[in-house]
Amino acid sequence: MRRSLTVIGIVVVVAVLLGAIGFAVAGASGSTPMVGVIVRPGGASIEATGQLGATATLKVDRIVAPDRSWVAVYLIGADPMEGAGGEAAGRLVGYAPIPAGGSRDVMVPLDTSVRLTEKVLVVLQADRGVRGSFEFDAARFEASPDKPYYIGGSEVSARVLVRFNEME
Repeated sequence: MRRSLTVIGIVVVVAVLLGAIGFAVAGASGSTPMVGVIVRPGGASIEATGQLGATATLKVDRIVAPDRSWVAVYLIGADPMEGAGGEAAGRLVGYAPIPAGGSRDVMVPLDTSVRLTEKVLVVLQADRGVRGSFEFDAARFEASPDKPYYIGGSEVSARVLVRFNEME
């Protein structure tokens, strides 16, 4: 009896370990893409036009948000985080709270100590953590409550030209 309990215990431990290894391998293979907050078509949108010379603020022309949200501005071409059109979004350079519904002419304050890239990525993100506190870290995407919105597998975002042929 004692020997059969030992064998059963070993089998259970091996089965649990094999299951954990299988789960880890499946997660590491990239088979499950990182996804933010899924919304229905038409439930969220963002529009912004080029603003040559923008340094302290960036104007977002029109936003439709399904709930209280954030509009965040990221440099393009820095630390990889998948962005619109396959371009990499990097360092966060500004954000502003957005109410549910439609908003026009939203001014997003920018970190003036950061030199902007030629284009920035403007992203609509949920406010799902502590309300009114921007809680998103691309390096900890899964643990961040304020993830970007997605419609049909595409991030709700816009590329905006802010600098061009600048002489310094």
